[in-house]
Amino acid sequence: MLSMVTFWTKVRVFLAPLGGLLMILTSPAYAQVSVAPTSRFVAVERLPVVFQVGCTTSCELEALQPGLNWDEAIVSWNVRPAAGARLKVEARVVYPDTTTKWYVMADWSLDGPRTSVDGQRDDYGDVLTDTLSVRRAGGALQLRLTGTCKDPGPQLTLLGVEFSTKPPSVQAAEPLKPGEAVSAVPQAAPPSTPATAAGARAPEPNRAAWGKVLEAPKKVQHDYPHGNVLCSPTSLSMVLGYWSGQLARPDLSHDVPEVEASVWDVAYKGAGNWPFNMASAGSHPGIRAYVARLASVRELEDWVVAGGPVVASVSLQLLKGKTLDRKTEQGHLVVLVGFSKEGDPVFNDPNEHDRLSTYKRADFEAAWAYSQRTVYLVYPESFVPPKCPEGHWLPGAQ
Repeated sequence: MLSMVTFWTKVRVFLAPLGGLLMILTSPAYAQVSVAPTSRFVAVERLPVVFQVGCTTSCELEALQPGLNWDEAIVSWNVRPAAGARLKVEARVVYPDTTTKWYVMADWSLDGPRTSVDGQRDDYGDVLTDTLSVRRAGGALQLRLTGTCKDPGPQLTLLGVEFSTKPPSVQAAEPLKPGEAVSAVPQAAPPSTPATAAGARAPEPNRAAWGKVLEAPKKVQHDYPHGNVLCSPTSLSMVLGYWSGQLARPDLSHDVPEVEASVWDVAYKGAGNWPFNMASAGSHPGIRAYVARLASVRELEDWVVAGGPVVASVSLQLLKGKTLDRKTEQGHLVVLVGFSKEGDPVFNDPNEHDRLSTYKRADFEAAWAYSQRTVYLVYPESFVPPKCPEGHWLPGAQ
């Protein structure tokens, strides 16, 4: 019989007070932004022990204070070795005058089955497959983890939360329906040239990325059974294949059906659960993977210059320069591998058979804003990400 162990643990996060804002520490040599931020990735530094053979272990972490007036949160986790491990992730919001119920963010196992949980909507918010969306902005987020394992060895190697604030166009859009993934909900059409944060202008492009294309393997989702729902595992397969070549690691090369099997969400009935895709990628030794929301195409240019492809969540209709049809748009994922000499983004698009797909920069900006500029960041722990004083992703050497 399994025993049950419950404990509280305090954790440290990458945050530092400066100028009235709480920011993720990146490097003391870089100044903080002076405008109100709209997104931030907060990683737990001291990870709890949640996997012990022969018992179910549950821990409630100290609430995270992101220093952001957030209303959406996406949790990412990496577990290694993941075989035989199961992790339940819950979250609640702590306000000065009240605390919400525990929302189930995931019941996950790399071996499967794994599932999101529908029907959690209440007066405070809802879990939209993979995203906690709350009606009252701000507050602190507390996580509760419950783990089991069949064999000794599994450990959390990454735990973090992407906090973000919905722009007014999204807040005013059609209410989200229970069980829908944020990536599958048609939103109001965004402006073609987004600002990086409230009151800020879009930054100057990093022209060092213009004319640079990373060599990632090309795969087409429609080459596989029920390929119309496989844009996410196909994109992930391509990014893992890129790092397989860069690192001479054949263990990172997985065909789409294998990736699909490791990310399929039973409740969602699809392979597009963002954290499940990142948990699958992050189960590989030495690989870090998490969901983030960025601020501008300039940040994507920085990643290309650094040598890292990025999976971006977009509206396929807007990406192709079409008018957004809220009834038919289902969201799409593409692998950004570079930029043309004119500065237009270049992709390995799993929906296209062409080796590379180049789309207009303005069309991509509008399409990407559809998901609030959501990305998959997947890279080896030895990789040095670009500098980001705004804290949109983890700094290097963490």
